[in-house]
Amino acid sequence: MNIETATTAWAARVPREAAAAAAALRLRDDVLVAEAGDHVWFRGPALSAALELELRKIPGAERFDLGDDGSLTPHGARVPTASLPELPWQRPDAFFRVTPQPAALPGKVSTRATLRVVREPAAREREATVLVTSHSTWAQYASTAPQVRLRALRFAASADGRVLVRGTPLPPLAGRRYVEQDGVALPAGYAFSPAIDAASVRALLGTDAPSLVLFHEDGTYERIDATEFVAASRSAARTTWESSGGM
Repeated sequence: MNIETATTAWAARVPREAAAAAAALRLRDDVLVAEAGDHVWFRGPALSAALELELRKIPGAERFDLGDDGSLTPHGARVPTASLPELPWQRPDAFFRVTPQPAALPGKVSTRATLRVVREPAAREREATVLVTSHSTWAQYASTAPQVRLRALRFAASADGRVLVRGTPLPPLAGRRYVEQDGVALPAGYAFSPAIDAASVRALLGTDAPSLVLFHEDGTYERIDATEFVAASRSAARTTWESSGGM
């Protein structure tokens, strides 16, 4: 009988610019992280199949078997080629810490993340599911829109005169459109660099899918808690408009 066990200690070297893609490891207690020049190192006592899969997702990651003497053998090879550098290791949840700053929207944060937001080389046609428009534009539309069009939408309002509408199909209003994936929204036609999935972004920022992280072209973001959204209706839009003082 052939039983596969995860007993081999391991290490991985990742280019610094790709380290954000490893945010999915943030909550693991069997991984340590350290910085060394242009690279970020990861290590652990055992390389399970699930952990190996996460490492494969990181662009440019080099995986090694780690010997008791600190020797590094490229994964799949038999001869050591280097030694693990002596580094100040720390837990990934401490390494991937984001320090928030106050934002314009109540209950949200805006800061520069470790990711860059760049134009997609070849923009894919993806339907926008988030719209940022003005209070007045949204209130005027909602006051006359059929309820069947509003039923699929939710919205959150800010004190600075903006309204964020979430759902599909979006109303045909002037404003900025975003493409959302699992609680993370990017401006239409933009992507993350390095490439990273929504689950990893949420792990990095400590958010859940019902909430929304809204990234802007300059790399800043706003986090809107799920409790800030209300179901779209004429009465809800009117009440929001009136409470804002008609901004």
